[in-house]
Amino acid sequence: MIRLLQAYNTILSVAFVFFLGFLIGKVYFNLSVKLLSKLSIWLFATTVNFVYLNDNPIPLKMFLTLIISNLLILTLIFLSWIIIGGFCKHTLLNFLITAFSNTGYIGYPIFYGLFGEKGLGYAVAFSIPHSFILATLGVAVLSLSTKEKFSKDLIKGAVKVFKMPWIYAIALAAFFNWLGISWRDFPPFLKGFIDMLKSASIPMILLTVGIEMSRVTFSMKFLKKVGFNTVFKLFIAPAISVPFVFLFGFDNLMSKIFILQFAMPTAVNSAIIAADQNVEPEYASFTVFSTTVFSFLSLGFWIWLIEKLGV
Repeated sequence: MIRLLQAYNTILSVAFVFFLGFLIGKVYFNLSVKLLSKLSIWLFATTVNFVYLNDNPIPLKMFLTLIISNLLILTLIFLSWIIIGGFCKHTLLNFLITAFSNTGYIGYPIFYGLFGEKGLGYAVAFSIPHSFILATLGVAVLSLSTKEKFSKDLIKGAVKVFKMPWIYAIALAAFFNWLGISWRDFPPFLKGFIDMLKSASIPMILLTVGIEMSRVTFSMKFLKKVGFNTVFKLFIAPAISVPFVFLFGFDNLMSKIFILQFAMPTAVNSAIIAADQNVEPEYASFTVFSTTVFSFLSLGFWIWLIEKLGV
């Protein structure tokens, strides 16, 4: 049983590191954050994916279930937005910035603090299909109104995925698990190297997202729409996910992680995709910033609720 006070201690610890990164980003506003972002993606996130999947092997059946459940919930969120706003580019953008969660940069530190290494291993397993769908369908979703462009963007997104190092770290972890090899059995110098990267990964990832958020610019004209998006992302989207933990029969730990992953703030990559396709990038970035800040409050509610629900 997670005590609410313990949960908020974890959330506040994460929030403090995030806001430290935000403050550093504001003080050194003229410095580029690109190198730090590259390090977080190419080195630290890759290390986390490899280490925690190797430590906590995920059965193939559970992994396939995570893929199917992700697709079903994302489809329901998509249909919800079509009902709310009709089929138009703005509705497609709203789907993009409220359906996909920051499962890594914010999610990993939260889950590590709440559930330990096994919980983080489960969180990584959830993040794989979620991130893959964002990088493929997410990239293409803004082109849905044009069939030819949609196909091209889908292929473009898939190609980009296979240029990212984390996909190969996941494959390597799965291969070692199949062979029954743990990174902890590596030669001492290599094990020590991986262990140091592992220890540095969570704080560096958090500092990076804080610095990235410090660069967000937004207009108050979007305040009302962003407010609705924030409520949708932090409350409605995770509520949609709740029945699925019972439908798919997840174990107690995966059930908690599954719901909380959808309660995480908007994925930073959603805003990057909007900017890349020049579809209201300021509006998308504002939503990422708002959901990130308010998630430090809303996550406490979801932790309390899932304990009450007994999942």
